Amino acid sequence: MSGTGRKSYIHAAYSLTVTAVGLGLLIMLFGSLDLDKSREYAVLIVMGILVEWLAVNFPLGRLSGSFSLMLGALLIYNPSASAWISSVAFFIGNGIANRGNSVRTSVFNMAQQVLSLYGSVLLFGMIWKKNLEGVLWSGPVGFLQLLTFIALFFTINHVLVYIYAYPDRKGARMHSWQNTLKWDILSYFFSAPFGIAMAVLYQKTGILAAFLLFLPILTVQYILGLYVRSELVNKELRAVYEITRKLGSGEDFGKIPGLLLKEMRRAISYHTGVVYLWQEKTGKFISSAAFGPYRGELEKGSINPGEGFWGWVTGNGEAEIVFDSKIDPRVKNEQGLPQVLRSLLVIPLVGEAGTLGLVIVGEKKAMAFTEQDLSAAMSLCGSLSATLSGRVLAERLERYRLRDPMTGLLNRSSFYRSGIQSFEEIQSSGEGCVALLLMDIDILGHINEGWGQETGDRMIIELARMVRTLEIPGVRAGRYGDDELGLVLPGFDEQKAVALAGEIREILTDYNFAREYPLLRIKVSIGVAAGGPEEAFEKLAAEAGRALRKAKKDGRDRVIAASELKGRYSGRGSWLT
Repeated sequence: MSGTGRKSYIHAAYSLTVTAVGLGLLIMLFGSLDLDKSREYAVLIVMGILVEWLAVNFPLGRLSGSFSLMLGALLIYNPSASAWISSVAFFIGNGIANRGNSVRTSVFNMAQQVLSLYGSVLLFGMIWKKNLEGVLWSGPVGFLQLLTFIALFFTINHVLVYIYAYPDRKGARMHSWQNTLKWDILSYFFSAPFGIAMAVLYQKTGILAAFLLFLPILTVQYILGLYVRSELVNKELRAVYEITRKLGSGEDFGKIPGLLLKEMRRAISYHTGVVYLWQEKTGKFISSAAFGPYRGELEKGSINPGEGFWGWVTGNGEAEIVFDSKIDPRVKNEQGLPQVLRSLLVIPLVGEAGTLGLVIVGEKKAMAFTEQDLSAAMSLCGSLSATLSGRVLAERLERYRLRDPMTGLLNRSSFYRSGIQSFEEIQSSGEGCVALLLMDIDILGHINEGWGQETGDRMIIELARMVRTLEIPGVRAGRYGDDELGLVLPGFDEQKAVALAGEIREILTDYNFAREYPLLRIKVSIGVAAGGPEEAFEKLAAEAGRALRKAKKDGRDRVIAASELKGRYSGRGSWLT
């Protein structure tokens, strides 16, 4: 079994254990409830649901004032009442009231909270040799005892969360545990006094104390939420800065997609992410970087334009958010990530050059992302989109400068330079040879007159397409003239080049390039020349041109080698006479 598989089993066993023990404790504690106070319990539960409903989620945690209700219920009643009130409120508010968690996740979180409460009460009794009853009226010692309980609950709760998150911990969160602890400490610091005040006021006003403190609890929770959001925005800006800085520093572009996924975690918590970039050669979006437990599979993936939901997004050019893949009709039948991740952010990388990539990040639980998360992701992807667009436009301009627009082959000047470069390479090694093929489409002028210019152009394009399919190491193909194409063939002597030229002629003989003209074929005359390190490409080109003209003169549709002409170097160390 792989390490990942073992971790998954351990994680599942831990989750089941916590859930079973927590639910078992709840059942055990039910007998200690004072059912005469059911109405008061119900009031606190409703308040707890509203607090949970308005809680602020952040990476590795959530900001909620529910601890004040739990502490208040503990001090007013007993651990049993506190466990049941907080558990029911948590389960409904976090799992049903628009929080998007599955029932399984909500039950686990509820059980984890029960364990934290029961464990902290148990340890408190072991430390102080008493329960929490009367602690409010015990002066400084009582205050110290309350701090002890709060610290115990905080510690146990975070240990349980840490163990639960450990399988995704390594490299998974740009939000450090220090930040999470800081935000949670602030939450406890502000909510604990309300719980204590609620217990004190209950002695005089009864359950009305809960109502008196409810709005202040929500207000403090809202203010803390604003603070956490501002921290997240700062992290988002920092991430944008890091990406922009790397792009401007000449960083290897191949590393940028991975950097984007890494920096995106500063602002957005996600389980799995992947970046696809457009590849002209394949006509697909190819995976360039991936993060998460499915990284191996994702790095092998690709997206065809217009195919499925991902292809639709690349064509539409608009970012999309999927709140729940199980019910969203756009993706519920889509294979791959929508089957394992319920929340998804899908951001196309769009620039002046069109859609050049796609970024997908997802979480396992539903409703994990908000519109603010989508905006943050779009901001982070903006720098990469602009850089990609500039890069692609530059490549296209370079390609237009070097290549013939009709055929996509090298233009005459680029082809000529490539031939010179081939000779420079064999000259530096002092061995080897290079062959040059010049091909001219026969009677192209008559075809243009009889069948139209469009048919003649199609002949040139089809011949170029066939030439591009040649799987020969180091071959360079170019458009040498209006109806001439050339091939530079490193490592080919004249005999081998003549054989290749013959194969090309044979293929064209049986090739029907135009269905509307079934008898029309592409016929070519080919001139072949080859030379060794002592040669110059200029001489080779001249001799191949002479051989081509000879082939045209002798009746077309044939191959002539330069060695057949008087005074041509044979490539075997002597001049022919």
